[in-house]
Amino acid sequence: MISGGVMLTIRTEQMSIFSKRRQHAFERHLVELVRIHWPDVYGSRDVENILQMVRRAKLRAQSHGLTTAADVARYLNLSLLLGDSFDADPGLPWVRHFLDDVTIRPEARLQRLCAFASRHLAEEEEVLHA
Repeated sequence: MISGGVMLTIRTEQMSIFSKRRQHAFERHLVELVRIHWPDVYGSRDVENILQMVRRAKLRAQSHGLTTAADVARYLNLSLLLGDSFDADPGLPWVRHFLDDVTIRPEARLQRLCAFASRHLAEEEEVLHA
């Protein structure tokens, strides 16, 4: 209620606009993080190109039940490390093992996947430098 006893009513359409603006701001934030943390690969790439990549990762994350901003950002990071469609890559069968495990919460699945991916990439790095 606003001073003077007047109550504002926010219509569904207005809430939808607020939500879309918040989502767009989040996507733009992720674009900037990609450009900051991956400058050699994405620093000079077109913003719209990166934005499309962010949106694809967000949709794929959501398809696995990952809906929080932090989970979507972590999923995007995995897609940058492992490839755009890493969750469907037959060369990475272990990914599905983690993402498809419905016995644990989506956030926990992602946490376990990130830990395993980190170990996997470290082992690959060791093999390359051996």
